[in-house]
Amino acid sequence: MTSVELELPTVVLIGSIRHPEAFLAAGESEALAGYIVLGPWSYVPGAALSAATLKRLQLAHECMIRMADEVLVVTVGGYIGEHTRREIAYARKRGKPVRQFDLQATPVIAPYPPEGGADRG
Repeated sequence: MTSVELELPTVVLIGSIRHPEAFLAAGESEALAGYIVLGPWSYVPGAALSAATLKRLQLAHECMIRMADEVLVVTVGGYIGEHTRREIAYARKRGKPVRQFDLQATPVIAPYPPEGGADRG
């Protein structure tokens, strides 16, 4: 089977980017579980960004949510901020399944193919 014939599910990572190590751990876990991982990889916490740049980044992130099959909320100690809550609502409004990955909890790797679903390849 070639890579063109194999359709992998996509997941987008959302959450507070104050803990980039949590995003790296979640991304690794999802990739090893067979997902294509989308996320805020280009944003540097603490960087001074203009309002226009922040708006473009938000629009790009909303686009990733629409593109993804699933949404993974990345947390440390269960913290979910107001911005992330809005993104969760945005995803749910579009019918996206929402899961959580907490760096301080034992991560549960989603099975591939997803339970109850047929292999997409």
